[in-house]
Amino acid sequence: MKKVLCSYWPLFLASIFLLVGTLPEVCSPFVDVNDSNLHQISATTAAERIINFQNPIDFFMPEWACGFPLFGHYQFLPQLVLAVLYLITLKLFSISTLYHVLVALLLSATPWVYYYSSRLFGFSRIASLFAGVLSLTVFSISGFGHELNAYLAFGTGLFTQLFGMVVFPLALGFSWRWARGEYSKLTLPLMILIAMTVSHVFLVYLFAINIALWWAVGLLGSRVSSAKKLIALAVSSVAATAFFLLPMVLNSPYHASSRFEPLSKINGNGLQWVLENLVHGNLFDSGRLPLLTGLVLIGLVISIRKGAPHIAIAISFTLSLLLFAGRTTWGSLLDFLPMAKDLHFERFILGMHYFGVVLSGIALSWLWSKFQNYSVRKRRLSYLVVLIGVLGLFYAPFTYFIENRKFVETATIRFKAEAENSSRLLNSVLLVNPNRIYAGPRNGWGTKFPLNGAPAYFSIPIGGMSVIGHLPFGWSLPGDFTLTFDPFRWEELDLYAVSHIFSWRDDSYWGLSPLLSKENRAVYSTPAGGSMFRVVDTPILLKANKYTYWDSTYEWLKSPLPKRGQFIQVAFDSPPKKSFALTIEAVSRLHQKIVFLNAHGKHNRVRRPIYGKPILADLFSQEFSKGSVLDESVGETSRVTVYAQQPSAVLFKKSFHPFWRARVDGKAIKPFMVSPGFLAVEVSEGEHVVEFYYRPPWWKWALFMLLPLSVIVTCIRDRRWMRHGKDANSTKDMARVSKIPLYFFVLAIPAALIMAKTVFDRSTTIDRLPPVGERLRRNEPTKQVERIYSGQIPFDSGLTVTTNKQWVKIFRLHKRYESFEAWVSAVPIGSCEEMGSVKFEIFADNKRISRPMIIDKTTFPKYVCVPLNSAEMLELRATPLRPTNSCFYKITWAEGALR
Repeated sequence: MKKVLCSYWPLFLASIFLLVGTLPEVCSPFVDVNDSNLHQISATTAAERIINFQNPIDFFMPEWACGFPLFGHYQFLPQLVLAVLYLITLKLFSISTLYHVLVALLLSATPWVYYYSSRLFGFSRIASLFAGVLSLTVFSISGFGHELNAYLAFGTGLFTQLFGMVVFPLALGFSWRWARGEYSKLTLPLMILIAMTVSHVFLVYLFAINIALWWAVGLLGSRVSSAKKLIALAVSSVAATAFFLLPMVLNSPYHASSRFEPLSKINGNGLQWVLENLVHGNLFDSGRLPLLTGLVLIGLVISIRKGAPHIAIAISFTLSLLLFAGRTTWGSLLDFLPMAKDLHFERFILGMHYFGVVLSGIALSWLWSKFQNYSVRKRRLSYLVVLIGVLGLFYAPFTYFIENRKFVETATIRFKAEAENSSRLLNSVLLVNPNRIYAGPRNGWGTKFPLNGAPAYFSIPIGGMSVIGHLPFGWSLPGDFTLTFDPFRWEELDLYAVSHIFSWRDDSYWGLSPLLSKENRAVYSTPAGGSMFRVVDTPILLKANKYTYWDSTYEWLKSPLPKRGQFIQVAFDSPPKKSFALTIEAVSRLHQKIVFLNAHGKHNRVRRPIYGKPILADLFSQEFSKGSVLDESVGETSRVTVYAQQPSAVLFKKSFHPFWRARVDGKAIKPFMVSPGFLAVEVSEGEHVVEFYYRPPWWKWALFMLLPLSVIVTCIRDRRWMRHGKDANSTKDMARVSKIPLYFFVLAIPAALIMAKTVFDRSTTIDRLPPVGERLRRNEPTKQVERIYSGQIPFDSGLTVTTNKQWVKIFRLHKRYESFEAWVSAVPIGSCEEMGSVKFEIFADNKRISRPMIIDKTTFPKYVCVPLNSAEMLELRATPLRPTNSCFYKITWAEGALR
């Protein structure tokens, strides 16, 4: 034991430092206000389902965004471990306490994981020790890397990422040794890879592309031998996790991509931004001297000149850096990567952080070895300098732990002060059996209305109730549209089944009398939202996918159609065999056909009490009723009795997913999707009993049996391998770096992709073409890495400028494109005249090809699509009418697409 302490004392000190720093979270009761809240609630639900002998790894969670089967698309092992710990401890400790204990243990284990994985790669003991000690000294401006502020309460609470980053280094290390023939048993690498797959899916992707790159460059030895080993590992791991991966891939069309996510998170910030922030220290040393950044760069230079493991780490760091730049730099070139459309390229910073820390350990080891040639006095002085530098790197974690402790203490004080009254109020709300509760928007008054010391939309789901206004994940198809929820519109209350409002006590503001009241808080019962079901009509068909349905659905929400009970039937795959009054092809946001429906009526958006005219429940139901709901019950199996006045559809106000099942009068029927992402079934005229229930198909459980089977088969294989006396030392398959394949990979493949892109890419966005001329340029970024907003509508790309003068931009098209489409808008800023407006024009080869569009103070964009007929030059022109020095316009050409 003494020898172990003497040999690994730096790792012990680092672990103790991390453990002590996280103790305030372990010892304090409070409500988490980051992703930790999501993980704790999902673990609580999983524990309840285990007790009730129900499926704990694929179920529908109704708490947020109209519900979503979270574990069907998201890693579940960390939450499942937390749920099992909760049950093993006989519920003596709360889920929150066990969560923070687990976070503390995982953080304190990180230095040891980094050390052991570095040793698996064959690095020296001193380099591995330095890598372990520096493992959690990283601080970046993103907050999503492998760093303390990504995991603690005063941060983002990425619990599954922490779990995965403890497994990821071990998966890389064991797979490296297995592929090179230095480790003969397959069972352990397989089990580690299984654990990583169900802990963090993105890390599996990062793992796979790095292993493939190492093999392509020739770092894993003989390509034939290493390929056989990698195929065996891949096949066994995919088979073992097929019950999770296959449904996730098949159902990915119903895993929405939120428009409200920062575009930089999805597409990256660009190579220029990445390199600038790397050199300035913002990716490893944010808020301090770039000591760790310097070590990373030194280690990178050293590793290029050394053996296979050093080159592997250096190449992987470079690859992570290039992918971290994202689509902002590489554009459609990244479409050649598997599943690239659903990747969040911002997460590749995890690869930069892991491989960068290993490089820093290599750099410190190199410096340490150089000191051995010094005299005793200089050597001691050098060691002292290194020690001071390492301690300097720990100053940032030390100050962060202090900030985190202050944050936790404040949250604990608020929690204790409000716990008793808040629990009584929550219990009272539970008794009224609400459908969904509106507790304010996250970007509005909801953040200032505390419950249990946290915003109410964080505290309410802990009690098992559903909320509107908070979106912890953007994967639910109707989730984005709930963020624009207007509580003063009857039809929106009814659409989202918002039966209660949880807010401050203000009867005159809401126009209601409180159902419950405690101090300055009140619960109001709304005149709508009392039912989770509705009888509706579906005369419109929308052929779309998860990327194109957004605009048409938003247009439908603005129209009078929801109030009339006319919903859009959405077909993501094959359209139904029935006739529709209108069919919309949602291809690249071509949804203008629905715009004319807005002409039939407009909504007054002025705030007024819910009970104020003309928003009366009786008037609404009499005028636009397609049928009536006679009786309903919502649970594991939701049941409703309806009377339809004509052939109609029964709408269930929960997020659509292919695993939903339904029965109409006892007969099984397949539900379909309707706007804004709910599910429904068709019924004939008359009274019917309809049942909805979420249930994974039988084949998912059949695939689950492959998990133990794969492990058993690999165990038998390992036993036979050892019985015949074969071990790792018997192989002569030593890795040698082949330079020809390296050059081929680095030069030939990207060149081929660029040529393919040039030949086949006949579609692009206007902001990706360099302008050849412009007469005014003000606050326009050279690369658009943030979304463009026009009113409340977010767009992925486009051109925008703030000006009070004519703005012109010219592009050379080289006769490659046949048409141009865009959404144009002009939002006034400053003191503008009542009749102020902007004229938009499009020219091709100096000829105007569009009618002048006059856009006034409206913030909703107008659609334009014009033929280019293979023009050589394109000119976009916007002219403010009646310009003044005090009136500016935010002019936008959103989603400008060339085809």
